[in-house]
Amino acid sequence: MFLAFLFIAMVPFTKLWHIFTGMIGYYSRDFDPKAVPLIENIEEAERFGVEHIEENTWKDLLDLDACIRCGRCQENCPAYYTGKKLNPKITVIQAMKKHLDEKAPHLLSGDSAHPELAMTSDADANAVSPLEASLLYDVVTPEVLWACTNCRACQEHCPMFIEHLNKIINMRRNLVMWQGDMPTEAQNAFTNLERNYNPWGVGWASRANWLEERGIRNMVNVLPEDHKAFEYLLYGGCAVAFDDRYKRVGEALIRLLNQADINFGYLGTEEWCCGDPARRLGNEYLYQTLAAHNIETFEKYGVEKIICICPHGYNTIKNEYPQMDGNFEVYHATEFLAQLIKDGKLRVNEPEPVKMGYHDSCFLGRHNGIYDPPREVVKSTGAEVVEIDKSRRFGFCCGAGGGRMFLEEEAVEGFKRINDARTDQLLQTDAEVLAVNCPFCMTMLTDGVKEAGKEEQVKVLDVCEILWRSVASIS
Repeated sequence: MFLAFLFIAMVPFTKLWHIFTGMIGYYSRDFDPKAVPLIENIEEAERFGVEHIEENTWKDLLDLDACIRCGRCQENCPAYYTGKKLNPKITVIQAMKKHLDEKAPHLLSGDSAHPELAMTSDADANAVSPLEASLLYDVVTPEVLWACTNCRACQEHCPMFIEHLNKIINMRRNLVMWQGDMPTEAQNAFTNLERNYNPWGVGWASRANWLEERGIRNMVNVLPEDHKAFEYLLYGGCAVAFDDRYKRVGEALIRLLNQADINFGYLGTEEWCCGDPARRLGNEYLYQTLAAHNIETFEKYGVEKIICICPHGYNTIKNEYPQMDGNFEVYHATEFLAQLIKDGKLRVNEPEPVKMGYHDSCFLGRHNGIYDPPREVVKSTGAEVVEIDKSRRFGFCCGAGGGRMFLEEEAVEGFKRINDARTDQLLQTDAEVLAVNCPFCMTMLTDGVKEAGKEEQVKVLDVCEILWRSVASIS
């Protein structure tokens, strides 16, 4: 009896507590699409994001107790792997837990009205008291927060279903919208989005010019001037419109859709950025502005089905626009092409037995569980896809997610940049081609191949380009 009661008494003060918090965490985990929580009535909000530990939701605080310190999150984190200060286990979850344990007694006893009471001893006279400590600057720190690529590897491999990303993004929101503290590059991206509705800052009026540049203007029903009835909306995204390299991918997809006789339209200058960079970098207000415009425009033209080229636009429109009542049937281009091949609307003309390494983009893979359709498209061309250990749900980030496409990455001494580390992993396959499905991944891996001095031997191609080189229509 003594041992039984001793065990019960020890539970809240030892690792045994995880038995109970873990079960509650299992039960309360989020089964909804993998979307960032919405700030409702943002125009009337008095504060943005999370500045103090007690402003987290009960589930976020429960996660801190549920952590069993197994280290799976840190072992799969690309930032930690490349020497950054971000460590999902130590510098985020465990740092927040320690701060909560120190601050909670004072909050519960009412000492928050008297911060001086929070000092525990003379020895700590020069230390920051728990009540005065800043969650953003003393506990987690901005350097840790800005290192996150939102790749979701930490959440995917956490056995306790801890939600790391929501915590990081909520703290970023406070840094950006409340503290006004952000990297200069992030501020530039926000300014570009506000003025020209794309993070590159190219004039919005030229958003549809790439069609003329690639010689495919006659293949596209551009709204509103060519407004005709259409079944699908092609949401091109910013990269297709303004990135010279990715314009070739947009051309390949449009030619494939025409080959398969798909009836689709394109918004042209009425299309704005999906808002993913703004939201992931913490500017929720700007995200909602961009999303509201797109949803209104989609509804104006009666859009029901959308094909996205970029996984970031795909994830945002599919999983996050419904939070603002924007409900549409959304496909990623690789999904759609795989189905066209199965339906016999596209077929390979001359198979190319090329050895390829395939890179799983985080926002198509871990965020949405789409692993097989892109591989099916590539394999349909006769290519041999060489898999590596870090693929599918164990895939390694290119380093551009979470808005980091528009932030500078400083390499840590003794480590490589994230994109270079990922490129080295893929080059181990001795592949002739590295296949991607995302404009950000295209940029990062192309730079990685150049850094490795392999640009003459290895090409980086999008799945759409690979298929277009081999396909012919069925009459």
